[in-house]
Amino acid sequence: MQVLSIFDICGAMGNMKKADFIRIKEKMTIYACNSLEYTDYEDIAGYEIRKETDSVILIEGFHREAGCRHYHWAANEHRELLAAVGKADNCLMEFIPKEWVEAFEQEGFAIRAHWKDYFKDSLADVPVIKAEEINEFNLLNEGDLLNKCDLLKEGDLLKEGQIREVSEVTISCKGQSRGFTGQTVEWVREWLDNSGNEEPVHKVILVEREDKKVTGIVCTGIYGCDSRKGPIAWIKEVAVRPEYQNRGIARRLIEKALCYCKFYGATRAFLAADECNVHAIHLYESIGFCPGPEEGQIDMMRE
Repeated sequence: MQVLSIFDICGAMGNMKKADFIRIKEKMTIYACNSLEYTDYEDIAGYEIRKETDSVILIEGFHREAGCRHYHWAANEHRELLAAVGKADNCLMEFIPKEWVEAFEQEGFAIRAHWKDYFKDSLADVPVIKAEEINEFNLLNEGDLLNKCDLLKEGDLLKEGQIREVSEVTISCKGQSRGFTGQTVEWVREWLDNSGNEEPVHKVILVEREDKKVTGIVCTGIYGCDSRKGPIAWIKEVAVRPEYQNRGIARRLIEKALCYCKFYGATRAFLAADECNVHAIHLYESIGFCPGPEEGQIDMMRE
């Protein structure tokens, strides 16, 4: 007989506490599939536990960038998960197993993105920044890296006052690639917050400008610092204003990001791309990224 938790009985209204999140993460091994493996509490603080049993967990919140209801989940069968979601519309669900896609499509969901992992196993071909000393990013000014690497030039490091412009650059690319929504001002500000000890570390945004106007941006940082294979440069986000595309800006931005991360000890790199974004994939592969062996992340949405 299935035992119902207090959250299932009462409808689980109210914000999820950190203790609830930790408890849920600790029991992930009893579920066949889940979307919480790479999620930290800070990512979903304020979300609500809608259902929690030994066969399904459903956590609901709002996805700022997508502008819709957002579910995190854990389940043993797709039927139980779909039953928990019910007929809710305008909702996004991530990490849907490939074998569940057809069942979700029958319930009105459509694939929003299929993210594939791409890796660059060595940064040996990336130029080295030569500097006797370098401070943390939040203490840098434009001159700190000047002339240390020919890929980094004055003005490349983002200033606080340009956060809104960076957000505008990403939003200008909304819809150009499946699943790409752009980033809010809040997201950009959070990305630049290096006050905590959590990975990624050394987070930064590098920019390209023309006549003082930001034309393209790349968000990057480093994770896997304790890995035996070495720290990983994460190319989190690349965006170029549509009117400035096809000028080699995206390539330069990625090369700058790799150079920056190599200075801080990265020995390899990672990024993700939707499988339908063939132009971006061609660029990434030309820089030395290769697809990983895993199936990737399937995100689905019902409008």
